[in-house]
Amino acid sequence: MKPTIMIIEDDESMRELYAIFLEIEGYNILNAENAQVALKTLLNLSPDSLPDCIILDHFMPVMDGKAFLQELQLEHPKTLGRIPVIVCSAFGDFERTRQVFQIHTKPLKLEDLGNTIKRIFTRNNQPEAR
Repeated sequence: MKPTIMIIEDDESMRELYAIFLEIEGYNILNAENAQVALKTLLNLSPDSLPDCIILDHFMPVMDGKAFLQELQLEHPKTLGRIPVIVCSAFGDFERTRQVFQIHTKPLKLEDLGNTIKRIFTRNNQPEAR
């Protein structure tokens, strides 16, 4: 079974670029144009359908990345709060927490993103894509 990655990014072209790259790498993709949409999607998924990893933009309309992570950690710590998160932001003022596995500054190399995802699956002893 292929791992699933949720991409939360308000820039449609970036979201599509990440998705195409990750699909080629062998991952299933869930997309959300902002964190509020992502949260609604996650809450409607069954526990066995939750993504294995989340790629999260920091600054987005409606709900930003920090508010999204706070919601996961405070309201859903045993389910959604355990999903590893990769923050991708043009600004470096995002704090690393237990849930934030890595912070990448935009613009980022897709190869670096792919390597970070592979490290998540290695750490969690999950099968990698491909």
